[in-house]
Amino acid sequence: MTSDVTVRVKVSDQQTQQQVVPADSINKQGSGGGFPVLPLVGALILLAILIALCFLWYKRRRQTKQAAATNTQRARMINRKFVVVAIGLLGAVAAVGHSTIPVRAEPTAELTAGSKTIDLEIGQDRGDSQQVDNQLTVTSQHPDGYAVEAVLTEAPEAAEQAKLPKSGLQFTITGGDVKDPALLSTDKPTRLKAYPKPGKETLPISLRAAASPELAAGEYMVLVRFTVVPTASNKPKPQQSADANNSASSVQVRELADLNALLAADLAVGELVRINNFSQRNDAVRVTYRVANSLPADGVLQRVSVPLKAGKYAVPQLAGLQLPGANGGQRINELLEVAQTYADAGKQLVWDPSRSTPLSTSAVVHSVQRQPFALTCSSFVGMTLSAWKFQNTTYVANSNTRSYGWGTSFRRPAGTQPPFQAWKLLAWLHWQGRAAPHQPGVEDYRPGDILFFSKQDPEGPGTSGRYFMNVYHVGIYMGGNRIIHSYSNRSTHGVEVQSMSSGLKNNLSFIARPNLQGGS
Repeated sequence: MTSDVTVRVKVSDQQTQQQVVPADSINKQGSGGGFPVLPLVGALILLAILIALCFLWYKRRRQTKQAAATNTQRARMINRKFVVVAIGLLGAVAAVGHSTIPVRAEPTAELTAGSKTIDLEIGQDRGDSQQVDNQLTVTSQHPDGYAVEAVLTEAPEAAEQAKLPKSGLQFTITGGDVKDPALLSTDKPTRLKAYPKPGKETLPISLRAAASPELAAGEYMVLVRFTVVPTASNKPKPQQSADANNSASSVQVRELADLNALLAADLAVGELVRINNFSQRNDAVRVTYRVANSLPADGVLQRVSVPLKAGKYAVPQLAGLQLPGANGGQRINELLEVAQTYADAGKQLVWDPSRSTPLSTSAVVHSVQRQPFALTCSSFVGMTLSAWKFQNTTYVANSNTRSYGWGTSFRRPAGTQPPFQAWKLLAWLHWQGRAAPHQPGVEDYRPGDILFFSKQDPEGPGTSGRYFMNVYHVGIYMGGNRIIHSYSNRSTHGVEVQSMSSGLKNNLSFIARPNLQGGS
């Protein structure tokens, strides 16, 4: 028996034609609206009226003198005509000054979505849906530019049982300047892209949903509303440094190619820097750092900061990183069963980073090595995520095969190396948007979560900062305050299940929740 959660996401461009002209500058009178008479036109009209008045005054003077010599009665008549004409002209001036030229206020921006409706499906094991791509078309006429934002809102046509639940269902989006999946919110818009000048642009986006195991089966509906906002809210605001050691209160983000460029750059305290790759060309592992002149006091930030030149540190900006919804209970149970087979192998395995493992070599390990066979903390986690039980690897068999109908294939950007070290595994999961920092003092991890541990000098004394988030160890949380991991050649078994010691808890820095739906 299966239980499906169908998430019907309706992408709406409703109310996206935004007027940039301030409301108080538009004359509300008249059916079509309009703008006040332009100052130049008004000046020309007034000048013409003044010239006409001067001409009439001169003519009246001449005619008055002539009339005085011949007929006083005629002079009085001319004066009365002049007064009438002058009053009429002044009345015309007053009328013109309070009138408008009817002009239809054209919208300065238009926004349309390629697909108005998107269907996302989540199976009985919950977890993530597939990723669905869409495209926005933005046309801007305003000279100061626009930004496009996205926010979640309830679908008015949704039945009560189909409305967005308060918990258990999350939506993430990528597109524009948002390279890593960002969690969509109902109260805080996510800015996707800013356009500094008018023109027509296309904005590719991708949407994905995730459900927690406790979410009831059914159909849910939500609107993802895309809005164009004027450039006034697009301009960067001065940022007050949260680090007492920072001397700069207003900074822009400086773009650098990779970690090597970060380590080599001359950076000022308080400067914000973003690297677009970490250790490999085109690995797309993006991190933003703030430069400080000492280590932060916060435990996690203290452990993951990167040492720079002149005694400075690059402090990762981790706000906004959130874990996706949990995988389904059946998949978690299978994952833990796979992990347990390596602990059950006992002394057939030993922690040894100097030799290859079934994950890192195409050779049949039991044909080229003697027991105890080698593995490391990261290769153990990698083989478990691949759904390879110990007996289904080349430790025992002649090929590596999945034990269940799922398994990670470690899909990654072309040309990059597989993530077969602890810090590389975290970098890969960060690239997928499936890792978030641990909250100190909070047990925010669940069974099946991947736990990463960090410290300054993860490579030993004189560390270079080349380990992503200074990670030196990784394990899998089993539940009940237990971790399963491979950690030392001095342990009696290659893989052991142990209680989470205070030392491990103190060094826990990141939690990851990989996709167990298969194919990632």
